Amino acid sequence: MGLFDMFGGGGSKVEKLQKAATQKFGPPENRQKALDSLVEINTPEAIGALLKRFTIAVDPSITDRDEKEFTYRAIVDKGVAAVEPLKQFVMNSDSGIAWALKALNALLTPPDLAAHVIAVLTKVGNDYTRDPEKKVVLLSHLGDLDDPRTPAAVIPFLEDPADDVKTTSAKVLAKAKDDDAVRVALLDALVRDHDKKRVQAALLDALSTAGFKVESHREKIAPLVSDPFTLGKDGLIARKP
Repeated sequence: MGLFDMFGGGGSKVEKLQKAATQKFGPPENRQKALDSLVEINTPEAIGALLKRFTIAVDPSITDRDEKEFTYRAIVDKGVAAVEPLKQFVMNSDSGIAWALKALNALLTPPDLAAHVIAVLTKVGNDYTRDPEKKVVLLSHLGDLDDPRTPAAVIPFLEDPADDVKTTSAKVLAKAKDDDAVRVALLDALVRDHDKKRVQAALLDALSTAGFKVESHREKIAPLVSDPFTLGKDGLIARKP
């Protein structure tokens, strides 16, 4: 049986190859042949189909990793032709974006990549989502880019319904020293989420790492500072040695 025989006659060649490349079960050779064919086609549609391989996981994990590494390298080798399909994938996909961001990191300057990540975060927003993983990946990647636009983009996610998003946002904002808007946002978040221990710990750690003083928030913050953190007379939150 040929690669396309199992899928019938409907759909374009690229659509059939995408389906073969994302089959979770069956011989891995079928997926690899489909990936090889998509690489050879070399059109934006084919690159978009290649990117779909990042959205599934197969067993064994070493095979999954090898196929994704192959896909990543093939896409990066496309150079500038891969940039727009990658951007669209990150914008529209709910899974697999970590590999796509890694590829964009190899193809774009840090400011250009930061601009796109911020645009995606703006589109996603801080409303409830069933799976917050995309936000966590985007926020973490933005934090690694050391861009001056990061604090303003991340602050709204301290109010996200998902605790993982809040803790990731706090970790990113911990790098924004000497930014009073960040200081106030972290302190307000600490008061707002006083009943969420994991979030509270992440916020205290961020305030400690950034060296922010509690100032006028002291009366509200003092009861919320617990081990392993202390609040000094100088208004600084510190981790106990």
